[in-house]
Amino acid sequence: MITVNSSTRQFTIPGADLVFGVTADSGSEKKYFQCPRYVGNNVDLAGSFVRINYRNANGEIDFHLVEDLAVEGDNVTFRWELHPKVTMYKGQVSFVMCVVGADLKVKWHTTLGRGQVLEGLE
Repeated sequence: MITVNSSTRQFTIPGADLVFGVTADSGSEKKYFQCPRYVGNNVDLAGSFVRINYRNANGEIDFHLVEDLAVEGDNVTFRWELHPKVTMYKGQVSFVMCVVGADLKVKWHTTLGRGQVLEGLE
């Protein structure tokens, strides 16, 4: 599970989660996240819009809107099912977590996290 430090805004990514798949993977990889429920100036993730903005190894930028955010005590958990665009090219994938408050005026971001798409043959 990838964890988010709300103070440093950095991800802790275990070794097994550093691999995002192999080129041409489609719907076969999910990354699981845990983050404190309250971030920044007391922004409640349970009442916010959360997305993962990413840049694939070819430099193309897109996002994943989190739809399964669950409150677990003082934390929230969610998953990112990797879209084929994430694994379209071998190399480094960069991503951030973006939180937009319910009033759409407050935004909170993490710093870059990184994963690797490995070379395949398709």
